[in-house]
Amino acid sequence: MGRRFWVNRAYLEAVRAVFGDKRATQWPLPRLFPDLAPGGQSRLALPERSGAPSTWFDITSIPVTKDTLFTAYDANSTVHAETQLKDLMQTLAKTFAQLATGLAVFDKSRNLALFNPALTELTRLPVDFLASRPSLVEVLDKLRETRAIPEPRDYRAWRKSIADLESAAEDGNYCETWSLAGGLTYRVTGRPHPDGAIAFLFEDISAEMSLTRQFRQEIELSQALLDNMEDATALFSPNGVLLQTNSAYRNLWGVDSDSLLTETSILDESHLWHERSLPTPVWGDLREFALQAEDRAEWAAPIILTDGRVVDCRFIPIVGGGTQIIFQVARADEALQDERLRQVG
Repeated sequence: MGRRFWVNRAYLEAVRAVFGDKRATQWPLPRLFPDLAPGGQSRLALPERSGAPSTWFDITSIPVTKDTLFTAYDANSTVHAETQLKDLMQTLAKTFAQLATGLAVFDKSRNLALFNPALTELTRLPVDFLASRPSLVEVLDKLRETRAIPEPRDYRAWRKSIADLESAAEDGNYCETWSLAGGLTYRVTGRPHPDGAIAFLFEDISAEMSLTRQFRQEIELSQALLDNMEDATALFSPNGVLLQTNSAYRNLWGVDSDSLLTETSILDESHLWHERSLPTPVWGDLREFALQAEDRAEWAAPIILTDGRVVDCRFIPIVGGGTQIIFQVARADEALQDERLRQVG
């Protein structure tokens, strides 16, 4: 910086604060910013005094004919805010580093601003690539190359899916399940953040999906075994909720309770049985039995349907407090004859 020939009062006060009263009265005044050079903008701090925090200024130089005018504005608030933001980002980075969920935050320009180690583990993307602040499109293209994203049908559809993904994430509506090679399944969620940023969360739900598939297979196997039974069967939970029936049950009672969207209770089913059979105390006894917590033993009773058929019913307590009911339709001719004889005699 060249020779100074004019300063304002604020400059004098700054010299006095840094160098003392005596030096503030001697011309030429000392330079407050020794490293200052003409041209553009810069941010510099005053020489530190012992025990005092640094004082920061944003400095702008403006050419005035052959001279240069420097103006310095207090930047302490800005520097303090930026320091706090940096500390916050470091804290968040340390926190996110402990998460098993992959995190990728893209700024409003759609460049990667933050990611955690779990993201590299789940996506197998190189750390140096992610550290280069790639764009959202570049990240998705890289995921496509490494087959860490479902393969699109064609490139045009792929580009459209990127636009749809970004739009949905901005609205907070993006949530998809990615089924990948090797049995991996990821749940990917997009969330909007302040200032136009968006964040994507990558969760490995492979174990959860495997357990769900296994559970579904067990249910299908159980259903197949029940359907192979000739006798109508219904299973109820300890609190009396219908869990499962078989095809013989649906044919006997003319209803498919398993397909209903709402829960069906033993009270609902017993009302159906009551409507389609002759009056009998069996259904009331059954309701008490099914909801009884202790001291239950298997028992049986016959009932007569409104069409004249006799059905032998077995009520069986099962492990865990549930109840199994088996309806065995007796041969019509013998059953009706025996029942009529009992009624007459």
